[in-house]
Amino acid sequence: MKSNIGHLELAAGVVEVIKVLLQMQHKTLVKTLHCEQINPYIQLEGSPFCIVQHNRPWQALQDHTGKSLPRRAGVSSFGFGGVNAHVVLEEYLPAKQAACQPTPNTAMPGLIVLSAKNEHQLKSYAQDMKRWIQTHEELALPDIAFTLQVGRSAMDHRGYPGGFTRGLTAKTRGICR
Repeated sequence: MKSNIGHLELAAGVVEVIKVLLQMQHKTLVKTLHCEQINPYIQLEGSPFCIVQHNRPWQALQDHTGKSLPRRAGVSSFGFGGVNAHVVLEEYLPAKQAACQPTPNTAMPGLIVLSAKNEHQLKSYAQDMKRWIQTHEELALPDIAFTLQVGRSAMDHRGYPGGFTRGLTAKTRGICR
């Protein structure tokens, strides 16, 4: 990373982590700058390592069954004052849904539970949630409902728009009026 933006002292490690995360996100290995000619004393032949001299797709390794493995990368940071750190990053691969579960776009009902400190905030929150759900069609309503029920603290004013499906236009009709 030093060849990209110079010495960073305290931020060097975190910048390298960000670079690796972006490469994982885009599934692309970016070239190492200023490395057109490789030092002849660096012998990487026969090893799993290489110096990336051109941008290229980051192919995922596969296990013995042909299943793609998550991409992994190590980042080392050697501080000026002698503090050294090493971290191994692994790409997140979402678990595949079981065949019996509905896909996010099917009409699976979900009990949406909303709460706020007062009725005005509850209505505003319900309208915001309605817009958010409509713009995130890839998410399953039961997952959203679960997160809203266990991921937030219950407050004094509660609304239960009820079981609804993604196909309805007024999902939060009960409290959005």
